Amino acid sequence: DVLFLKGNTEITSIILSNLIGQVVYEGAVGQNETRIATDALETGMYILTIQTVNGTATQKIMIE
Repeated sequence: DVLFLKGNTEITSIILSNLIGQVVYEGAVGQNETRIATDALETGMYILTIQTVNGTATQKIMIE
């Protein structure tokens, strides 16, 4: 029910969107790790975009 993110550099912001592009979570972080509660999200595939001080990373994740 929780997505735990930890990076080597400071995570500045996180965007979680569904496959049709709707943003379901967006938040500023300002540290190397964070948690996102996923219990309110529907089961399915999502796109996670992590912005750090060094650039942006995008990853598909499955929430069950």
